[in-house]
Amino acid sequence: MITPAVLISASGTMILSTSTRLGRVVDRVRSLSDRFQQLADSGSTAEFFEEQRAMLYDQLDKLTSRSRLLQRALTTFYLAVGVFVATSVAIGVVAFSGARGAWIPVATGLIGACFLFYGSMLLVFEARLALSTTHAEMDFIWRTTKRFARRNWPSNTRRITCTLGRKVMIDGLARSEPSYLRLLQAGELRRRVEALEALLERCTVCPRDCLNNRLNDEIAACYSGRLPIVSSYTPHFGEEPPLTGTRGAGNIFFGNCNLRCVYCQNYQISQTHKEQIRNEVTHERLAEMMLELQARGCHNINFVSPTHFAPQMTRAILIAAERGLRLPIVLQHQRVRFSRSTKVPRGHRRCLLA
Repeated sequence: MITPAVLISASGTMILSTSTRLGRVVDRVRSLSDRFQQLADSGSTAEFFEEQRAMLYDQLDKLTSRSRLLQRALTTFYLAVGVFVATSVAIGVVAFSGARGAWIPVATGLIGACFLFYGSMLLVFEARLALSTTHAEMDFIWRTTKRFARRNWPSNTRRITCTLGRKVMIDGLARSEPSYLRLLQAGELRRRVEALEALLERCTVCPRDCLNNRLNDEIAACYSGRLPIVSSYTPHFGEEPPLTGTRGAGNIFFGNCNLRCVYCQNYQISQTHKEQIRNEVTHERLAEMMLELQARGCHNINFVSPTHFAPQMTRAILIAAERGLRLPIVLQHQRVRFSRSTKVPRGHRRCLLA
């Protein structure tokens, strides 16, 4: 009974992953369809009109093929779940009735494994098609960049060369001044910090609106109180190439979370609040972490899952800026986390990964 249960769990994971990928493909198709319609309605005679239209048509064609592969894979995984459930039932029936028909659960188990293997192969083909789609779009962007952007490339930007199938030139903003420094000089940053901290008294930092007093360390959905919880901080090279550059992004991983995502890749730090309480730090210590990452040469400060600690994070940015922090700030969190807390400190965000 254990093996079918494990395979059912594996099939369920594949169903969840495939559904997510299919949803992204559908969103991408709708976005490209809108762009294609706008291009057709504009009647533009620009130099790259035909080339852009051909690129969009090719993208839509490949996305259609990807969606068909994903739909077929999703159906296959559902069939695998059904067969594995039948295998579990067959095992129980055979155990109850004796040795007669012992081959039935073996046969159904093999059939289910074949379905699981076939669905996995479909995802492999879909992944290869997705990569070719990305390469085609990057090639178009690269050609456009060479023809236009290089003529008047800003002298105060640093070009970062990254490799993802092809070499692409990406604007770096390493030499520009982060907005939070201007807010600091104008006194606006401190006012925004105080406005954010006021949300903690009856917590409305995230859309859950728990209304607990976190200033008194009352916990609710995110299991977090007055002080921030930092699981780890380090120069990180696993982010997007424009962020990691050559010396890494200065990642700061917050503990706990206001969500309960079953597919969370950071489950060990986001859903284990009893262990994470040991990683609670002061605002001053969080500011020191940012300055340490800056001293180690990181290109930016990259906060991971910061929504439930937005006021504490902003307070630490204020302290660090007063002590010499000059790096851009990056926030990484899902779109469903957008709340009033992400709107207040808008001036000191350099980049937002949703």
